[in-house]
Amino acid sequence: MKESITTIEKVFPTNGSHPVLVYCNDLCYYVVKYKRSKIATNLFNEYIGSSFLQLWELGTPDFEFIDVKKEHVPIGLHENISPEYFDAMCFGTKFSRNYSDVTDFLTKSSVSWKKQFIHKEEILLIALFDMWIGNEDRNINNPNLMYDLASGNRFVPIDHQHIFNSSSLEGKLSQLTENDSILSHSIIKSLFKRNELKDQELVADIQRKYYLYIERCQQNLHNIISKIPADWNIKTEKYVQLIEGKIFSERWIRNTWINFVTLL
Repeated sequence: MKESITTIEKVFPTNGSHPVLVYCNDLCYYVVKYKRSKIATNLFNEYIGSSFLQLWELGTPDFEFIDVKKEHVPIGLHENISPEYFDAMCFGTKFSRNYSDVTDFLTKSSVSWKKQFIHKEEILLIALFDMWIGNEDRNINNPNLMYDLASGNRFVPIDHQHIFNSSSLEGKLSQLTENDSILSHSIIKSLFKRNELKDQELVADIQRKYYLYIERCQQNLHNIISKIPADWNIKTEKYVQLIEGKIFSERWIRNTWINFVTLL
């Protein structure tokens, strides 16, 4: 857990969650989201998504639970932000000045620029991860990706609020459609030639990692959920059962892989 040490001065202008930039006692900045309802499903999803992405060895930012002090939330910070949103523990991902929005990449189409993406295959793993976890918010219109200039332009997936079919764990999860997947985004065509995506060695390597990473996530699920702050009001035992019964079921895992290969 980290604590805020200065007044919040910046709100990120997004269409939905309006995260804030918080300076904490480890002398680092964090992009922080907060509890906006009695049950912090939005923070739960962010935490689960980030935790699983780390186990998939993808470039998600480091994250922490953040205690934002009341005296650091100014009155009138934003019309859609109430000070009481910060009464509960918040969730923050570490801010880095080395991150750049992936849409900037699309304006630089030279071959030399594309070659700087030395980890480009990771975007395919991110697409597969999204299908497995039912993330509907990284799609043909909204890549929700940064890239890290300090690590070979490694892709940094952000914003996991809409995993589990936008918080539909208690219902029946549906596979992502073509337009729901980042595989349909123009960045894929910018990075890959058609024959590259049909490379059987590449597909086999992704499949091997897929089953390895899912097993790793399942082994760590109880430990991950045990750390959830009590004031998020999450019924942890119930959610463990829901997650195990949905995204860790053999049928879901198999159908997700079939869907991925089809869209690829």
